[in-house]
Amino acid sequence: KFPATLPQSVVIDLGEEKSISKLYYLPAQLVGYDGLITKYVLSAGTNGKDFTKLRDGRWKKNADMKVLAFDEVSARYVKLEITDAIGRAMVSEIGVGN
Repeated sequence: KFPATLPQSVVIDLGEEKSISKLYYLPAQLVGYDGLITKYVLSAGTNGKDFTKLRDGRWKKNADMKVLAFDEVSARYVKLEITDAIGRAMVSEIGVGN
């Protein structure tokens, strides 16, 4: 669970630069819509400080897994900025890949 004030961010450190083109987000399950992230900004970078925006948008109000596709980039860090949520944002699972 994230603090109540928005925006909030989660940064994924992949350990080394990797080629990625998708983000996977599974909302918290079994709590209805509470915690659902509804608006986001997705960015990536190589040093953990400077990020390039990949996508932004809205997710549908449901508990289904969300898959964001974007042009392939090489990055070590991926940042999901949560700009709107229902209640306090929660994440069950999050990951990146191709």
